[in-house]
Amino acid sequence: MQFSDWVQLVFMVFLTLAIIIKFTVSFHRDLRNQQDDEQYIP
Repeated sequence: MQFSDWVQLVFMVFLTLAIIIKFTVSFHRDLRNQQDDEQYIP
């Protein structure tokens, strides 16, 4: 493999990881907000 191929591969992996982390963080935040809303209901 050439150096440019490695750079492209690392970039794609990094991009995929960033997207997965972003989705998981927002998903956990939504779950937490739903739990808080249930607690606030009198």
